[in-house]
Amino acid sequence: MVALGVLVPLTHGRLGRVWRHAASLEQMASSLAKNPSQTALLDHYWQHHRAVDPSHVLPPSAGLPPSPSTAHARRSSDATLWPAHEHNLSPQHPAWSLTRLLDVFGPLVFPIHRAAVLRKRILISCHAPLHEVCDFVYDFSILSNLPLSIAHQLPPSSHTPRLRPLFAVGINDIAFLTQLSQSRDAAGWIACTTDSILAVKDTLWDVLITMPPAQSSHPQATWPVVESSSRAPIKATQRDLRRFRSLRSGLARIAAAPTSSPVPCAPLQDEAAEEPRFDQVVEPQTWASLAYDGYMWWASAGEQFCAEEHQEAARDAALLADLASPVPSPCSSSRRPSSVQASMPDPSASFPPRRRASDADTARVELALVTYFHRLTSQMLSVMANLINAYPDPYHDESDQDQESDDDDHDDDDHDEDHDDAELLPPSQDVPVLRLDGTFLEAMGLDVWSSADAAFVHDLAAVYFDRRARVDVKGLEVCGVRVC
Repeated sequence: MVALGVLVPLTHGRLGRVWRHAASLEQMASSLAKNPSQTALLDHYWQHHRAVDPSHVLPPSAGLPPSPSTAHARRSSDATLWPAHEHNLSPQHPAWSLTRLLDVFGPLVFPIHRAAVLRKRILISCHAPLHEVCDFVYDFSILSNLPLSIAHQLPPSSHTPRLRPLFAVGINDIAFLTQLSQSRDAAGWIACTTDSILAVKDTLWDVLITMPPAQSSHPQATWPVVESSSRAPIKATQRDLRRFRSLRSGLARIAAAPTSSPVPCAPLQDEAAEEPRFDQVVEPQTWASLAYDGYMWWASAGEQFCAEEHQEAARDAALLADLASPVPSPCSSSRRPSSVQASMPDPSASFPPRRRASDADTARVELALVTYFHRLTSQMLSVMANLINAYPDPYHDESDQDQESDDDDHDDDDHDEDHDDAELLPPSQDVPVLRLDGTFLEAMGLDVWSSADAAFVHDLAAVYFDRRARVDVKGLEVCGVRVC
């Protein structure tokens, strides 16, 4: 067995375009495995590709940028997967695994993406080989980048460095991971490991993804298991499931669009036959949601329910509006009119392999997928930014005023104790609380019935805007009385 590698400067993206050397390294490794004495191949490759002056290569920035403007510029530069004028990918580029990412994770890609946006510490526990999982590490890191459209809307004090891909880690990296967590400028990261001991140390990570074995005798696909450091399961919401169907439908139209090198459509199957496949990874529909849907269907003769469904479908379609052809492809002609209720490809029957031997392939599906998630990130953060800009000054609602009036009735000793306690509170406690209802969650593309999405909004406001948020989960009211 022969292993070859290269050291490249990280002056071009987070991988330094190392994939350009992968094909040559494979050829040299194959030749050396047959004849170990052919070391002249290594010297010849080194002479043609070595850096002119390694001392002049700038090291990657490990700390915070010196100024807020530089911070925004760095976030903007990190938001691009590859240059806009160069949408070609080499055959070894890890971005080719983006469509495979959807097949492996299914609707779980959305809660993992939200954890990456919050810059959580994400660990993927898997089995060898690590090639594909390392590609997934890269994929999640670029999908969670902040796009240009939202980077400049964040406050200058927002400390949101990019999600750091650590790729493969092991037992020897426990001290390093501990140091990252205890660092003053600790940032989120994502990595994979084959050492199960790291999965046991729940203080090292925030989100654990356990991959199923590559070879499984089960006839249906086995989904990864996602859980938090408290061992609470993390599942996709009902909104994520509908968004996943819409995304796969849009990507199928992009892949089926006529090109110089057409890509055939993936076969579709009946929705009813594949729906049980997602029971293990999708939250069940809440009783409140069922009651609301039934009541609205009865009260409006189905009109209000259909209107909300169409608005949701329109929001999802807008994320791929200028990337997908509005004309449905012939292979999707059997779908029902509603894109939300449309049938979708079987996850086990993924998109055909799109990797080309030539660099001339434009990777339209992969580019569309990155654009989709960047727009989804912009959608969530822009709604929050607009809300904060609309209510920048402190305010108090009636409950707060009543609380203040009750405090005025306390004696002087209580006032002194409250004053002493207030001095010990962090400054963020004096910032007014943002109040969000179901309307804002719908605009952000989140599930108005999910407590997990409400917690995500709370964390999003704290991470990016240093504000506290209160989310009123949607419920059913009859004559002003909340029923559920």
